[in-house]
Amino acid sequence: MGAIAKLMDKVRARGFDTDMAIAARLGRSRQVVSQWRSGGKFPEDDTVIELAKLAGEKAGPWLVLVQSERSSGQAGKEWAEIARKMGAAAALVLLVGAASMPLPAAAKAPGLYIMSIQR
Repeated sequence: MGAIAKLMDKVRARGFDTDMAIAARLGRSRQVVSQWRSGGKFPEDDTVIELAKLAGEKAGPWLVLVQSERSSGQAGKEWAEIARKMGAAAALVLLVGAASMPLPAAAKAPGLYIMSIQR
């Protein structure tokens, strides 16, 4: 499944029940939106940005993914590598951010207690 199809699925999950509804919101024909979904054509960058907004997502990563699919040859490979690195960097940022957040008191491990038993 291509990036635009995935993005359109995210838009549909946020209340646009059909591709026809997405087409109407964007002022495009259902046929054009269908071509985007199938990968036959690609939307313009401004449309990718609008789709990302409708999906509640940041547009940058989607623009890179779409560009990697639009491009062929070495350029396509380079865009795909940029997309891969962006994904890895985002995962690292999330991991570091989560690790630096304090745990709620109930989730903290109990301290070590040493008991001596006297006889």
